[in-house]
Amino acid sequence: MLDHAPALSSSPDWMMQSRQVSDRALIEILVQTYYTDLYRLALILLRDAPASRRAATQAIAVAVDNRYRFWGHQPLRVWLVTLMVSTSRQARLLAFLRFARRDPAAELLGPYDRLSLILVSIYGLTIAEVSAVLGASERSIAKRLEQAAAKLHIDLKGLSDSDSPEASSRREQVKRQLGFAQERRAHDDAGLAEVEAEIDLLLAARRRKGRNIFLTKVTVTYAGVFAFFAVLISFAGQAIPKAATTIPAPSSIIQAKTLTVQATPTQAAHRTPEPTFFVRTGEGIDLISRETGIDVYSLREANGLIPGAPLRPGEKLIVDLPHESIPEPLPSTYEAGLMPLTGVSKMEEISQRMGLGAEIVKKVWIEGTVIDYGPPDYTGPPVDHRVQLWFSRDDDYWLALSGPFSGVPDFLAIWNYGFISEYRIDPGVEHLLSGDEGQLDAPTTVLGFLYPEGWASLVTGMQVIGVDHVAGLRALVLDSVEERPERRERLWVDSYTGILLRTQTWNGDTLERDVMLTQVVYLAPISVFRVRNNSKAPSNFARGPDGEPLPPLASLAGVEFPPAPGHNPWMQLPPPAGFDPAGSPLSFEWTDLAGFFGSERDRVNVFAGGYFLGSTYFTDIYSQACLRSPDGSRVAFLYSSNLMNVLLGWFRLDDVSTLHEPLPPAPGNFYINEYVFAPDSRSLAMYGCVSTVGCAVYLLDMENDVYSALLEIETGNRIAWSPGGEYLAVLGVQKPSNDMKIFVLEVSTGEIVYTSNYDWITGTVPDDAPTHTWGIDYPNYRYDTTSCMEQGT
Repeated sequence: MLDHAPALSSSPDWMMQSRQVSDRALIEILVQTYYTDLYRLALILLRDAPASRRAATQAIAVAVDNRYRFWGHQPLRVWLVTLMVSTSRQARLLAFLRFARRDPAAELLGPYDRLSLILVSIYGLTIAEVSAVLGASERSIAKRLEQAAAKLHIDLKGLSDSDSPEASSRREQVKRQLGFAQERRAHDDAGLAEVEAEIDLLLAARRRKGRNIFLTKVTVTYAGVFAFFAVLISFAGQAIPKAATTIPAPSSIIQAKTLTVQATPTQAAHRTPEPTFFVRTGEGIDLISRETGIDVYSLREANGLIPGAPLRPGEKLIVDLPHESIPEPLPSTYEAGLMPLTGVSKMEEISQRMGLGAEIVKKVWIEGTVIDYGPPDYTGPPVDHRVQLWFSRDDDYWLALSGPFSGVPDFLAIWNYGFISEYRIDPGVEHLLSGDEGQLDAPTTVLGFLYPEGWASLVTGMQVIGVDHVAGLRALVLDSVEERPERRERLWVDSYTGILLRTQTWNGDTLERDVMLTQVVYLAPISVFRVRNNSKAPSNFARGPDGEPLPPLASLAGVEFPPAPGHNPWMQLPPPAGFDPAGSPLSFEWTDLAGFFGSERDRVNVFAGGYFLGSTYFTDIYSQACLRSPDGSRVAFLYSSNLMNVLLGWFRLDDVSTLHEPLPPAPGNFYINEYVFAPDSRSLAMYGCVSTVGCAVYLLDMENDVYSALLEIETGNRIAWSPGGEYLAVLGVQKPSNDMKIFVLEVSTGEIVYTSNYDWITGTVPDDAPTHTWGIDYPNYRYDTTSCMEQGT
């Protein structure tokens, strides 16, 4: 149940269909009843107040605009949450599912597990309602919740009982475990009257846009009729010459291919009368299309043939379909009466065209490349992705294939009406494998090119620096007005549609990422594919919009990456005799990445004071989360060996190549959440959970690499040492109580010498807590996990 629904004499649900209730009155009641909670949930997902406000107001505007389509098939609050989640996903193109690293649960839970847990434990939705919001089966949601609860040691029973004080207290506990910082804003600064006025404007804009589209369709229809008869009169008896199309060759880092897709003509005379067709050896989709008179798009859609999936001899196809002639897609341009942008176009014009790009491009098939060169400290080989995307805005649908340049696709994602499904493709496995989250970065990066309105705000600080051709399309090249900004984007904008054709991300003089479309087919017929239980996995990338797989071994192999500015290997100067690295600042050169998202340890070269100390494995390059001992001689870090383990590694600066990886304190998965060096630099205190024995504060003896448990505790955090290292302070919950407390324990014995309730609302400890004499602002004091670069912690 939403926390802030007022006690109304009657539910707002009936008002949706009532014509006695005006739109304005409906907006007022929906804002008063649901806006605050929608905004809160959006803030959790988007982490941005303006974007959260837009998502919440947009959800209500869409609901009011579609009020007469609401028949109570689900509770109104659930429908509003569904609209808001869908809006948030589109606003960030699914990037909101990758939550910030500072949230403990974000590293332990998958994004959908976390979202399911939020909706059930905090917003009080039932499993059936969460199923409706996320578009997954109740069984799948229940399994996700069970796994998430087990990872965080949460009991979900009774959490949906909003009237129970115990349930309310436990929901607050779950909030803390999910990483909800108390300082996070829980409300919008805008008054509700201002929100209502904003929704009024959004609703008017939606309906004005709908009328304009309708009038445009009517105008185009009548214009087409008149033009048709005019052509018949003017050219009666004359042959009409076909205009030649010249496509300039692209000048890009990869030679883009020019693609012309010919629609398969229908031939009713050869159509087979049988409702099914058995594939014979050597037959492809094209040959079957010609024999049955059914276009390849309809054949693939009716038979659930995912793009890139091959036909096999003996396979049975449904061919009892109405055959219709389909239009030939436009291979390279989308002029459609638009005046092209030029090198002298004003930035306002370019921004407006980008804002219209999402409305201009309704259906498109694109292929793109994503090349991650990495941050400035990375000098190893780039990480590459190839992406193919089938996109239909009218159907609220897209399908993406992605994989490495030199191989076949290994990932497939389908978005349909606000919900996404992800599938893994394994070599040698004929069917799709489900549930492989975390590979959406490359597909959604390319997808973002089709939403240029999100980039339009950047244009105000940019200028046109030239004209180029990408994928056979004329593009304006935009760059920052500033001479040497610290971070900047360089954009290639289609001069007709305003969509993006290429982007480069720069960090100073270092190129971090280059994303480029290599093929574009506007107005391609897009089939809406739905994965079935027996859907075959793609055997290769597709040759074009028709989804026919490329021949075996056909790939972008052999593509040469140009040298990326800013990624030159560092000079390895040996340290002089007697050099002590403990007193020098550190720097790390990453030479090999297990993955750009820190799923494993990465290979680094370690430097102290500019001198090369050696090579080892280290934490991932984007978090660079590590601790350096107070004496400066040791470095500790966390890494993920798999989704269920977050382990600790450490090394000495006088012996970098020897990596210490202590075994977990007990058999099972071990997840470390927080760790702190002792003042004498010889041990580490940490809070961690072992799947077989539970959670505790542990002490690691670094001389022997052995863990010992000091205090069994749940949701432990904010560990701090006393100046002399005799005592440890920690916040946590100790059963059977559910109250958050402060514990101070003697390290040598593990005995609790002080405990008291902790006021998490004010963030303060009692006046008699020993931590007041330690010279730190406890519990607001946190050890800086980026401090391993400096001299000591």
